[in-house]
Amino acid sequence: MKLRTKPQPKRRPDGLWRLDVQVGNGSREHRVRRSLYGSSAAEVLAKYEEIARREAIGLGPIDAHLTVGTYLVAWADGLTGLRPRTLESYRATVEHHLVPRLGHVSLVDLRATDIRRMVRVLETEIGTRTAGYALTVLRIALNVAVRDRLLERNEATWVTEPVAERVEHRPLSIPQTSALLEQVRGDRLEAFYVLAIETGWRRGELLALGWDDIDLDAATARVTRTLLYRVGESYDLVPPKTSRSRRISSLTPRAVAALRARKAAQRIERVAAGPSWSKGWDASQLVFSTKTGGAIAGTTVGHALHRHLRAAGLPPQRVHDLRHLNATLLFASGVSLREVSDQLGHSTIAVTSDIYVHTAPVDRGVSDVMGRLFGGAQADEAAR
Repeated sequence: MKLRTKPQPKRRPDGLWRLDVQVGNGSREHRVRRSLYGSSAAEVLAKYEEIARREAIGLGPIDAHLTVGTYLVAWADGLTGLRPRTLESYRATVEHHLVPRLGHVSLVDLRATDIRRMVRVLETEIGTRTAGYALTVLRIALNVAVRDRLLERNEATWVTEPVAERVEHRPLSIPQTSALLEQVRGDRLEAFYVLAIETGWRRGELLALGWDDIDLDAATARVTRTLLYRVGESYDLVPPKTSRSRRISSLTPRAVAALRARKAAQRIERVAAGPSWSKGWDASQLVFSTKTGGAIAGTTVGHALHRHLRAAGLPPQRVHDLRHLNATLLFASGVSLREVSDQLGHSTIAVTSDIYVHTAPVDRGVSDVMGRLFGGAQADEAAR
């Protein structure tokens, strides 16, 4: 980029001062003519000097008409190479939180004070976690603007991420977990809750489980995909969260019995549904399906869990809390950090260590521990 006009502002009849400059390198079509205005010659020269400064450090010319909103929408639309859930999350954050609160600000005029104000508003109106995530997305987007030489620095890096007060979650005790397992006995989704507790799989991994992923004779099940809801569209099966999320878990006799019962019930449901049975999942035939063979929403199993907990007189829990329950029980029973990390499908053992502070030196088989805790080896369970 090169400025091609000497700084000689001229006063117009209306009293404003004007300076015409050309910015850009190469042939004429690559140069842009710009007019700088001000109430004094000094103001115009200051604008000229700012353009010259940006040129000296390799930045593009200031585009005062490029707003934060316009930039963020273009950035979000151009994102590639991300997991579908991450992509949708970024775009939703841009649309619902960043653009409504910062979209009107000129990109080059955006300051840390503007961003801090947005974070405070989001904390008050929605919550600390959402505010922190919005700040993270904004930082990522502005880093691209810096890399593309649209900005000299990322103002979001000067804003401290809000910290929510840590709420200590208390998992169910062994007697409480046994009470929950007894409460869901015979439910059409009993196997879902049994697997959630005994394998620690993520909700989406369980809802994506197909009969082709299970070997009931060998008592094993594998994670090969996860169920994703595309906003405004439909459900889809996508690759697991990380490469280590692809894993095989051994099953207790209780889990095998619950899955056999689920398979028998699903056959009856399929006959009853007749032509209404969903054809979209025939390749894998979802284990946990609606009564017409469709995918089950995560909120559906969550609401059902809440009903079971209330009926059993147990404290509220999310489906994801059953994953934490699995890890807590395994640690308490002496299973090593590495084995728990493998069971949960964390990307690294460090992730497991960050989330769970308990470690134990003794290695024991995961399914053996779960079977011992909840009587999974009982003959009556195996015979169901």
